[in-house]
Amino acid sequence: MWVVNSKVKILTSDYLILFSTLWGGIALTKAHGFSEAIEPTGVLILQTFGSYLLGRCFVRSKQDFIRLFNSFFLVLLIFLPFGILETLNGSGYYLRLASILGPIHDIAIMEPRKGLERAQVAFEHPILYGVFVASGLAALASIKVGFTRIFSVFLVFVLSVTSVSTGAILAVVVQVGIISWGYIFRKSTARWRNLILLVVFGYIFIDLLSNRTPFNVFVDYLTFNSGSAYNRILIWEYGTAEVARHPLFGIGLASWTRPYWMSDSMDNFWLLNAVRYGLPQFVMLAAGILFVLIKAGKASFADDYIHKLRNGLVISIIGVIVSICSVHLWNATYSWFMFMVGSATWLCESASGTNDSKRQSSISYGN
Repeated sequence: MWVVNSKVKILTSDYLILFSTLWGGIALTKAHGFSEAIEPTGVLILQTFGSYLLGRCFVRSKQDFIRLFNSFFLVLLIFLPFGILETLNGSGYYLRLASILGPIHDIAIMEPRKGLERAQVAFEHPILYGVFVASGLAALASIKVGFTRIFSVFLVFVLSVTSVSTGAILAVVVQVGIISWGYIFRKSTARWRNLILLVVFGYIFIDLLSNRTPFNVFVDYLTFNSGSAYNRILIWEYGTAEVARHPLFGIGLASWTRPYWMSDSMDNFWLLNAVRYGLPQFVMLAAGILFVLIKAGKASFADDYIHKLRNGLVISIIGVIVSICSVHLWNATYSWFMFMVGSATWLCESASGTNDSKRQSSISYGN
């Protein structure tokens, strides 16, 4: 469909994300040999470019978008009782019920945080569950009206808390912060440029005043405990050192150099990509996603409602981008993230978006 369907305009982001996966395959082959690299390369291409293309080719209008996130909302409603039950009594309720249908993920046994158990519901890890449920806050807020909007935001917040995950809470905070900024300064045409400048100046200000790097300061305040913060700082130090040693092709799936007492878990999605596949793969993947956000952000539509949908989806994606600086994504939640990026590409095709809004101008939507 991507190649043949004339209605799908091929974008720069398509090539960037495709080439990022191909570079990843080359890096894996260099590190492990062709026979060992076939399977992980196939998984990388399917989960990254395949998931992106699903959103790219099947979310093509505001109606598709609304149906998508209404379905997401129903999933959250299903998760709600399980999330609350698991954060009070421990994980496993959802998975044990699902075991009736077939094999399930292992039930995670983890230390409670702040007196709460960490719910995992349908996912391999509470982090994956938390980032998934948090990812749609702004998008849901853009399609709901009145009480349903308030309830959808509250629903995402509650489910994110049940994961007791730094990544989930951070995604929620970032989305709420951006939404609030946009509302407070809604009459200013330069509000988003000013927000970017504020972030840049804030970073420089902290760097000048603190005897620690801004990264260390942010990590210290955005994690649940000092031990977790210190571990993330060490991950950054040893991870970036690994990238410096293997900048082009990374180390593949091999173990990264670190103190013997550190876990091999690397809680930073972007850093882990650079470590595994090299800087070119990281740059192409990040540039592809950034292209979609910038292109969609600049697109103009005749229908004001599409502007609201665009803002909601872009803010949701930004929330995930920031959150995965402190956690890693894999399997279903990673595929969902790439699907979200792909589902924003119809907004980049401003001509078709405008035409779509004109074709469906007779349909009434809420504000």
